[in-house]
Amino acid sequence: MKTNAREVPEIPLIWRIIPLNRPQKETLKRILFGGFSFLFNGLPQYHQWKASRVFSEPLSMPWQPIFWEKIRTNRYLITLAAVPTPPPTTGSDNRLAVVIHAFYPDILLELLERLEASRRPALKLFITCPISEQPAVEQLLQQFSFEYFILVVDNRGRDILPFIKILPQIVKEDFPLLLKLHTKRSNYRNRKALWKDDLFDKLVGSEQLFNSIRVLEVFPSIGILGPENHVVPMGLYYGANAERVKRLSHQLGLKDAQLLQLNFVAGSMFYARTAAMLPLLTLSWKDTDFEEEAGQVDGTLAHAVERAFSSSARAAGMLLADTSSTPTKPRCMVNLEHFFTQ
Repeated sequence: MKTNAREVPEIPLIWRIIPLNRPQKETLKRILFGGFSFLFNGLPQYHQWKASRVFSEPLSMPWQPIFWEKIRTNRYLITLAAVPTPPPTTGSDNRLAVVIHAFYPDILLELLERLEASRRPALKLFITCPISEQPAVEQLLQQFSFEYFILVVDNRGRDILPFIKILPQIVKEDFPLLLKLHTKRSNYRNRKALWKDDLFDKLVGSEQLFNSIRVLEVFPSIGILGPENHVVPMGLYYGANAERVKRLSHQLGLKDAQLLQLNFVAGSMFYARTAAMLPLLTLSWKDTDFEEEAGQVDGTLAHAVERAFSSSARAAGMLLADTSSTPTKPRCMVNLEHFFTQ
């Protein structure tokens, strides 16, 4: 799990002696923290773990198939109801709002080239960027034929606050579907290029774009479609955000029981039904709620909202799936050992 700069390493001697993956570490925490809490009361990690129990799904047992699925592959599949025959597309409204937080114009160019190669006609760009980057962003956009809308924002709240601020415009223009992207250049764990390329490949590839829109057309119960292998369980990847995510989820109307198996999309890039994001607009957001940018790797309101996107979809009565879904078979594979945040 992630820790912020103020925290000490988690039981470092154990981690050094016994090499463990993330699910194994979590199991060890349950044994040690749960059974011998009096020994760890002074550790910040213990209190963070204790606060996160609201997201802790029941332990699988060896007689359950999911137990061996987790052991063998560090993943498990959530079964979603399938539709035997996709309905016809005639008359469907599949217009797509592509939302991009363009903090880095050079990566915006890569995204624009990928979108142009997809030859997707019913598409409009909704761009957010700092005022310092607006001239470069405008110059890039004029090289392409996309219809676009630009919103200038402060450098606060990462890609999350800009998304919340531009979402009302998407609603106003009545776009039923959206694709949330950002010009990721995070150097977390020195895997920035791998993470960016993997996310872009799974979301903006030509075939993937058409397939994802079709999946959302066919399955109205799917609210978020995350990139394959980037859906992770809240119970393992809460970081320093458990209390905030719990509070946001309660404000969205969810009960603790609904949070026990909550998963989210790591990296905050995904397809979504606009209606799945509407519960977020019921909250009273202020720019000053979001911390000023200081290179934080965890524990900010932006990190909490990244996780609470799933809470918004759940509050709207919708489910989370991933891009391995097809128009005949929806899927959601939950990754227990996310390579990019190890």
